[in-house]
Amino acid sequence: MAESAVSAAVGSISNLAAQETSLLCGVMDEVGFLKAELERLHGFLEDAKHKRRSGDASAAVLVGQIRDAAYDAENVIEASEYMVKRNKLKKGFMGAISRYARLPTDLIALHKIGVEIQRIRRKISEIFDSANRLKIVGLGNPTTDIGHADDEFPQDYDIMYQNFEDDDVVGFDNEYNEIVEKLVEQENELSVVSIVAMGGAGKTTLARKIYNSTRIRNHFDTTAWVTVSQKFKGIDLLKDIMRQIMPNKLESREIDQMQELEVGKKIHEFLLNKRYVVVLDDVWATDTWNQINRVGKVFPDANNGSRVLLTTRKEDVANHIEMSTYIHPLKLLDDEKSWELFSRKSLPSYKRSSLQDVNEFEELGRKLARKCNRLPLALAVLGGYLSKNLNIQAWSDIFKSRISTKNGQMMRDILARSYNDLPNNYMKSCFLYIAVFPEDYSISTADLVELWTAECFVQPRRKYKPEELAYKYISRAEVSSFNTMTFYRNSFHHFFDDKILQATAYKRTTLGFSVPSMFLLKLKFLRVLHVENSTINNFSMAISECIHLRHLILRNCVSVRLPPSIGKLLYLQTIDLRRTILESIVPESLWNIASLKHVYLSGGFYPTRNGKQKELRTFHLETSSFNYFRSSASAIVKFLGQMTQLVTFVLDFSRTDIPVEMIKMLANMPDAVEILLCRFDVLDKLPGSTLFPQCLRQLDLFANVIKEDPMPIVEKLPCLVVLSLSGYQGRTMSCSAQGFPRLQRLDLSVFYTEEWIIETGALPRLSFGSSLV
Repeated sequence: MAESAVSAAVGSISNLAAQETSLLCGVMDEVGFLKAELERLHGFLEDAKHKRRSGDASAAVLVGQIRDAAYDAENVIEASEYMVKRNKLKKGFMGAISRYARLPTDLIALHKIGVEIQRIRRKISEIFDSANRLKIVGLGNPTTDIGHADDEFPQDYDIMYQNFEDDDVVGFDNEYNEIVEKLVEQENELSVVSIVAMGGAGKTTLARKIYNSTRIRNHFDTTAWVTVSQKFKGIDLLKDIMRQIMPNKLESREIDQMQELEVGKKIHEFLLNKRYVVVLDDVWATDTWNQINRVGKVFPDANNGSRVLLTTRKEDVANHIEMSTYIHPLKLLDDEKSWELFSRKSLPSYKRSSLQDVNEFEELGRKLARKCNRLPLALAVLGGYLSKNLNIQAWSDIFKSRISTKNGQMMRDILARSYNDLPNNYMKSCFLYIAVFPEDYSISTADLVELWTAECFVQPRRKYKPEELAYKYISRAEVSSFNTMTFYRNSFHHFFDDKILQATAYKRTTLGFSVPSMFLLKLKFLRVLHVENSTINNFSMAISECIHLRHLILRNCVSVRLPPSIGKLLYLQTIDLRRTILESIVPESLWNIASLKHVYLSGGFYPTRNGKQKELRTFHLETSSFNYFRSSASAIVKFLGQMTQLVTFVLDFSRTDIPVEMIKMLANMPDAVEILLCRFDVLDKLPGSTLFPQCLRQLDLFANVIKEDPMPIVEKLPCLVVLSLSGYQGRTMSCSAQGFPRLQRLDLSVFYTEEWIIETGALPRLSFGSSLV
């Protein structure tokens, strides 16, 4: 972390110097001295860290002091740069003066900046004195560790849209079919189906596969999934279930204010007329069922075939539930299935073909697979790690080590090896960031990439933008789930070593989850504000002083008013207001922020004629009503049509229809990789394939009615990997012989097609995970 902080501070100084602004000429000499001292300080870090790892408490304190000094330096440099940015935005006579002369307010601010730089230099001088007393050796001015060759990262696959093969449930075909049959059988009485097995045996993976299956989705009217864990709160579980089963019935504000008795009663009333399945994953305690139902019977028995699917390590947990219960002990994989899963993870087809000594890898791989004791999680984790180390000596070293699945030792060992193998400190900072989130929290890949960028863990390189490099970091760290594109925090919680967790102290980050009521205090130097399921009491007053803020997430929050001063946050890169009830429409001043890269809105916003967004990559709008800007729909279309650099474009209208003219905007988004449009009313036909972005990899398109066969158009998209379509009403549908050359997943819903013609050679890569509803 300290290396990242120092490098980020030096980078900020370099950026400021490159602007050559006359406004700061009074402090630029001080800034130059500060940069030189920070670079020298960087040279002491490696030896200080080595002494800290050896148990030297004083060295550990010194590393923290270096990090804090770097943070202070970056803050004061950015305050200087902020003055420049702010003055460039001023208009009229005073704006012209402020750009070419120093106003009294600027002189006062410059004086404060100069004083602060001198304070930081004194602090650094004291650190040098401490380093000398501790005999910590400086290594000169080491080059930054982000300048590795561009071939440091694999180029042979795309982490966002690769590997939809359904290989995570290898060996569980019989179990899968048996449990599905139990869930959908004709028995009408409410019953529980329990999957029981030791940790790492694949319970959650199998349950997730079942839960997401087309047959389950079609059979039950409503579904919900909650992870229970060891430290759960009954009311939080119930509110989570309510949000899933009643997404359009109640607003987040209403749910947050409910007491446990009311939540349980509303769930009971809603489910009474539904055939439902609720998954309780990772149940540890025998009294969990009683805790959930302590204020009344939450899950009604309407004699309609509803089910509860439960996963647990303990059979007595399943036996404790006082209702009809089917217990399915999950068997471990046999040797052949263990090798099948291990080989898919360690020697995937896209790498196997380039190996000269495949037989040698397979022979050693079978021995390593046996060390995993037939546990799917161990097989997947070890296999994934080895796929990044296709070296016989590395595989042999792992085999000779005392690697064991006992008490999660293998998980800890592989995670530690993955961390230590990362080639630079930036990637290690990214890896450790996962541990900041609560247990059982699902972290999306997009969230991580945006957070890492906001924390300056990812610096631009010759061939890559920071976001592109971040996705490659994820690939290299080998911690992603390709099928869900979600990081599961609990996987790390159980296996991270305490010493690694100690390194995750962030002074410039505030994260809050399900906090009943919170005040935002001491936010002046904040870079990241991530709050979910909470009530924020003073947001509009506190936010304007957060001039360093890069990442603002307020999801499922209440009492939030976005003030016009939001436009003063000139470093803001991400704003995410999904499912948050705003007390006012998003102000037009938001579009004054040139640094915006990712915008996720819920509800309304004011468009602007002269948006400054040149870096915007994501625009995501969720709304239940288009009425608030229906009178200015043409302005909205024009505004969105200017976003020619978008990579992700989402319009999700739950209770209204997207205007048909919106689809024409796709021609203005040549770089779009992911598009979701939900929902149109009637589409006569899709625009020609040449009007779609040619690099498009995921397309989700929903309408009440699509009149003309969409396949002849979308099959021509050369990079399309994921396709979801809804609403085609035609009698026939056709896919030509050369159609969909890269498509791996196809989901069709609300289709009334009588005949589907698929010519030989079409859909060559389609996986069995696709669904037709």
